[in-house]
Amino acid sequence: LIESKVSDPAVLNIDDNGNFVISTLSGHLGGANELTKKVSKLINATPVITTSTDVNKRLGIDVLARDLYLSIDNTDEILFFNKSILEGRQISFIVNSEKNLDYLYKYLKNNTHEIDVSINYSSKINTDEIHVLLQNHKIILKERKIVVGLGCKRGKECNDLYYGLKKSLNDLKMDISRINMFASAEIKKDEKGMLELSDKLNVPINFVDLDKLKLFESNDIQKSEFVKSKFGIYGVCEPSALITAGFDSKLIYKKTSYDGVTIAVAISKY
Repeated sequence: LIESKVSDPAVLNIDDNGNFVISTLSGHLGGANELTKKVSKLINATPVITTSTDVNKRLGIDVLARDLYLSIDNTDEILFFNKSILEGRQISFIVNSEKNLDYLYKYLKNNTHEIDVSINYSSKINTDEIHVLLQNHKIILKERKIVVGLGCKRGKECNDLYYGLKKSLNDLKMDISRINMFASAEIKKDEKGMLELSDKLNVPINFVDLDKLKLFESNDIQKSEFVKSKFGIYGVCEPSALITAGFDSKLIYKKTSYDGVTIAVAISKY
């Protein structure tokens, strides 16, 4: 059943007595290493992680991609780059200077002892891509679309929405600069607080047609009979985020309420 480190799920192995939790498959992209640490704490066991970058306290390029919600175009090159990082070689990141990449710079600063990176700029690089180079080897990291779905009671101010947004992103350990788009229902298109938030953070907002929301089906969304009775749709923030993120997108943060404001976060498949 093992196919690829891109698609394989995390698999852990735990002994009968619960003494050891072993990261067995998909330690990085699948999150088995982090899950191993979490489960071992819950059952007071010893975590066993054997991937070379983790053992040597180095940051794998696939870990960086997972943490920042980036896709990798050429997974066959992961081994080369991780081996190079282990050897202490400098990796070159090429980015577009027009793009706000604070999330990347902050992440690298926090992991400065685990990876040696030089940042270079080129107008030829797509704004949603990070090109990783060493010698004649190359990986392209591409942002998967992060869409924050917004809902609120009528008249909520920008600061109220911003508070809920910050709380949600803190839970996800995500920087605001990583957001690609906001989304809500067309019934909210005149909400001053939403429009101000979009303008303040320079993040575009998509107001989804009611017809699309009425037709949208997903087992992941929380259905509200109250919203259904008022507007004919079962929800605002979750379905709006999923529709805007595109086909086969998924929620990475389910609807959470903050005093009249609701936040959900969806991510595109690729």
